[in-house]
Amino acid sequence: MATQDTSMKRWNIFAAELEDMLASRGVSLSLLDNRASIHREKVRRLRQSLLKPKSFPILSTDEMDKVIRVFGLNDTEVLRLRAAMLATSIEKMLMDRHRAGVGPGGH
Repeated sequence: MATQDTSMKRWNIFAAELEDMLASRGVSLSLLDNRASIHREKVRRLRQSLLKPKSFPILSTDEMDKVIRVFGLNDTEVLRLRAAMLATSIEKMLMDRHRAGVGPGGH
């Protein structure tokens, strides 16, 4: 069964949530390419984003559908993943604004 060190900071909220769901099924995030036909490079970027700040890859709609179907995710899990995807997208937007030097109320 896949295990993880929860004391370690995982940066990408979406990837962390997906990793937890897969781990609850005894599957490693690294197996997404074989089990759900997610491109190997996308899986590598997801895994790296757990360790690397300011990296925010997420799955496309088609990729999400594959994961939901292959791993039999229930409605609550799908909702959790979509919420994590939204949170990750917002975090990316805020980081982009920060890098561009746009502060609160600024343009």
